[in-house]
Amino acid sequence: MKSNLSADAQVILLLCSHLAAPKAADGKLKPFSPTEWNGLAASLVKRRLRPGQILDWSRDQLQSELAITPDLADRLASLLVRGAQLAMEVERLGSVGVWALTRADSDYPSPLKERLGAAAPPVLFGAGDRSLLNQGFLAVVGSRDVDDSAAAFAGAIGRHCAAEGKVLVSGGARGVDRISMDSALDAGGSVIGVLADNLERAIREPGFRKAIMSGRLVLLSAVHPKAPFLAANAMARNKLIYTLAHYGLVVTSSIERGGTRAGALEVLKSRWVPLFVRGGDSAPAGNQDLIQRGAL
Repeated sequence: MKSNLSADAQVILLLCSHLAAPKAADGKLKPFSPTEWNGLAASLVKRRLRPGQILDWSRDQLQSELAITPDLADRLASLLVRGAQLAMEVERLGSVGVWALTRADSDYPSPLKERLGAAAPPVLFGAGDRSLLNQGFLAVVGSRDVDDSAAAFAGAIGRHCAAEGKVLVSGGARGVDRISMDSALDAGGSVIGVLADNLERAIREPGFRKAIMSGRLVLLSAVHPKAPFLAANAMARNKLIYTLAHYGLVVTSSIERGGTRAGALEVLKSRWVPLFVRGGDSAPAGNQDLIQRGAL
């Protein structure tokens, strides 16, 4: 991680991440959600202010200069005051190979800004070569439980990406995600893995660690590097997987519910990228349903 974060990046990390986040006496002090941050960012732009300019403002100055409520001024001041704790946590993460990116950083992934706009996460955490984040080609997704035909297909796709020098993007989960990722890496390819939980644990996996050190894998997460698994985070991760790539590919999907289906329907609605679905007699009914809804 960069040891000399810009003032803008510091403010975004302080306000929008859980790094070294304190708890108020009532337990309700929370970092800003992306929507809340967008509102504040718009207010700063309107006043021709950069985020870093409010870093050392007092509670009263925040309230008067930004024309915000006393409660919001208290919340801002409480989050901004933990600069020393944040610096220590940044240093600790850097020592294990984890870096942070904010929307204020020049190397924040441009595909996310271009396709998601204000919905792009204010803060990202990761490990590995950040330049890969702008090279994603094919997003491969699918169910955790797969049959032999789906596993063989996912493995073949990973090997084809490696052979053609295309960066594969997936979610790191058991099943289709890991099969395609591992196949691409084993064949000498490059991979972007977008995680929904515990980045710090993932980078300790021998296979991942070796690929990260060789510059062929970057792991990315929009949640705290030690965050536990939450279904909501897994669902939110779907849009990052797709928007980091040029094309999407669904290997297996259920027909009624599940993260793979929800993510595919979101892509069809938002049209971030062309969406392909594995067809054929061995494909599950959920795949056929997505094709009927407009997938290729």
